[in-house]
Amino acid sequence: MEGRGSGMGMLVLVLVLVQAVGFASCQSTSFCANTLSRWTCPKDLPTFDKVDLQKYAGRWYEIGSNAFFKNLQEAGGTCVSAVYTLKSDEGYVEVFNSQTRVIGDLGVSLVRAISAQASQICQGARQICSQIFVGSVSQGLSIVQEVATNTSQSNPADSSALLEAKAMIESALGGIDAGLDSLAKNVSQMQILNSQLSQADGKAADRVAQLSDLAAQINAGVVDAIIPEKLAAIAAARQNITAIAGKLYNAPGTKQLAQLLFRAVTLIQDLEESVPGQAATIKATVNGAVDAAASFAYEKSENVGGFVTILGKAFQNSTDAGKLSVVFDSIAPAQYWILKVEDENSDDYGAAIVYGCSDLPTGGTYQPFFILSRKPTLGEDVGIPFLQYAESLGIYQDCHEVFAFSEQPATCHSDQIQFARGFKDKDFLFAGIRKAEFICTEGLGMKDAAELKTTQ
Repeated sequence: MEGRGSGMGMLVLVLVLVQAVGFASCQSTSFCANTLSRWTCPKDLPTFDKVDLQKYAGRWYEIGSNAFFKNLQEAGGTCVSAVYTLKSDEGYVEVFNSQTRVIGDLGVSLVRAISAQASQICQGARQICSQIFVGSVSQGLSIVQEVATNTSQSNPADSSALLEAKAMIESALGGIDAGLDSLAKNVSQMQILNSQLSQADGKAADRVAQLSDLAAQINAGVVDAIIPEKLAAIAAARQNITAIAGKLYNAPGTKQLAQLLFRAVTLIQDLEESVPGQAATIKATVNGAVDAAASFAYEKSENVGGFVTILGKAFQNSTDAGKLSVVFDSIAPAQYWILKVEDENSDDYGAAIVYGCSDLPTGGTYQPFFILSRKPTLGEDVGIPFLQYAESLGIYQDCHEVFAFSEQPATCHSDQIQFARGFKDKDFLFAGIRKAEFICTEGLGMKDAAELKTTQ
């Protein structure tokens, strides 16, 4: 079986997708720009509307998913795969998800804690994005522009000074924007490291050290340097506006303009007063993530080696074949939208992008995103266009939502054969795998394939 580490092709894919796509592809627009374009879940994403469930059934390997989902819902697991079995008479698809447990209970809780903290850091950054672009300061700057325009003929010196102050504030806001973009990239890398801790890549001490370094960069760069420096520049420009407002207030016929400027000053000051508190919260959360990572020193890798499984049902939309809803146990139905497949004319589609989204009552969205493949690995010629297509739909892989790979080492599938031999409902588990030959091509060997065939 071809594993992740079996050749240079997959290594190149890891580096290209994580570095070039997961990070660089988001360079076209800043983190704040991405944030402001997606406050809520998309309602009308195009899906692959020709989904044939007969062809879609069978086994799929998870190539990767957004890191927040992976580090929360799949914490401590590798070898993530799913078997879909069409139940035509009942009108649904049976879903059997499985993964191999590779870290202990403490490690799982720490991975989830770091992921939750990464989400909180990004949420705090998004709140600052909102304030610097659509909050009170933008209203204040509009007022400054209005007064500068109205005084350009009667008082060109003050008008010019107002425009200069406005430009100073806008430049400072741009600096904060760039700082938050840097923060988002560092959080993305922290989440990648967290996913590697979660999947027990054997380099826990190195991953913890790297994560701590990234956290230090966030605190030393954005929180302790950039934000205070830019807020100081905004305060200086605001004081200049206040001085001009005072002059206009005492001059004949311009009191109303002065009152407008005083209003602008108050709006700008709102930003100065609120952002430091948000930055302090971000810093505390960053430090919490570092503390959680450091606790990996106490991870004992207990209760590992078993399989974690979950059984559910998926229902296809009657009017849009690419939109399914999936239910696991008592959990509320979740979206399962098939956005794109590798080859719609093949007998099994080859690979697919799957997405779901729900709006959170506390603000923001929860949006699981997956790339699935019929094989344990996927070439960059498919993977990169898949991620680029998702981003073109507004599904950004930034901050805590960066795309993270699912480890599919060769041992996964031999272990799953052993698991299958002891599984009580073999008919269900392998009903979706239509051809023993498909299993053989995955390197399990003719003997194992034959044994599987006879168990059905």
